[in-house]
Amino acid sequence: AQLVKVGIIALIDELGSSMFSFALGLFLLRKTGSAMNLGISILIGPLVSLVLLPVSGTIVDRFSHKKIIVTCQIGIIITMAFFSMELQQLSGTYLIKIIILLVLLDIFQLFIGNVFSASAINLVPKTQVQQLNSIQQMVRSSASILAPIFGGIAYGMMPFFGFTLVMLV
Repeated sequence: AQLVKVGIIALIDELGSSMFSFALGLFLLRKTGSAMNLGISILIGPLVSLVLLPVSGTIVDRFSHKKIIVTCQIGIIITMAFFSMELQQLSGTYLIKIIILLVLLDIFQLFIGNVFSASAINLVPKTQVQQLNSIQQMVRSSASILAPIFGGIAYGMMPFFGFTLVMLV
């Protein structure tokens, strides 16, 4: 039962984050008309991971996992709330504001993912840790396939501001 709960939470987190990043790229493409800007928005996540993964691992090992998760979740909420307010007034600085948003969200998600991975042994019985690792990998792979589909559908069905509010909740 615990294994299923952890898997569902991981799926919701990964899928939601990936859907928002994809929809944000579509929003940027529509506002700027530049495929290069879409490419930049897609490149930010892997770049943040590449640069910060060694540092984030050290921080996760040294500090309370609960405090890191709470700090990152608060950071995501504040960042999304600020962006939601800014979205109404975005002018010619779309690219810069969206890049900053993506970098911040990717940093928070990187730390959350590292804490989740480091805490795996505490989330399920030791006999199920290997299964949890498999589920985590399956969730990441599924989210990378499903997020563009669901993100595109959601982006097409509602105004981007509404999509942002849904992600904030």
